[in-house]
Amino acid sequence: MTTPNPTATKSNQKLRWAQWGLSGALVIILGLNVWWFGFRDTRTHPLEGETAPAFGLALIDGQGLDGSRLTLEEQRGKVVLLDFWATHCAPCKRQMPILEKLQQDVGAEKLRVVSVNLDFEPDATRVPKVSSFLAEGGFTFPVVLGHRQLMQAYQFTRIPFMVMVDRDGKVHSVHTGLRSQKRLQAELDEILP
Repeated sequence: MTTPNPTATKSNQKLRWAQWGLSGALVIILGLNVWWFGFRDTRTHPLEGETAPAFGLALIDGQGLDGSRLTLEEQRGKVVLLDFWATHCAPCKRQMPILEKLQQDVGAEKLRVVSVNLDFEPDATRVPKVSSFLAEGGFTFPVVLGHRQLMQAYQFTRIPFMVMVDRDGKVHSVHTGLRSQKRLQAELDEILP
């Protein structure tokens, strides 16, 4: 009669525990994938497919306010990319050169980037801060001064926030966060002739 080897038994037990641990980890990973890709909320933004909320906002550039206003209605016939941002938002500031290049590549006759600043402070400090940022960046697209009511109308709380509006004034898509030029261009290709 042979006696069991205690070292071999312990080794087999460790191997079984490792197998169970690996199996458990795989089940957890599989479950998370099913939840993430299968059951998470994939609803679109409530404004998608609806007429974009109208606005008329003060234009600002590298020299400050010039007294003129920009309205969304004036942009009909072009695709409009609304970019909501603030000077304290690092991703927003990284998005601006991407939007400038996109505007240059597509052309102002087809695409109108409208950048909506959301620095909520008195104009005495807001205007110089925004103007300085715009002068340093050399941005050519129009920049307007937004307000909290506009955030409520467009139903968002985080920036950067972008809204793609088609030529008829309907919201095509809505995005929160930094977007690459490639992704924005692919989206434009869906709605540009």
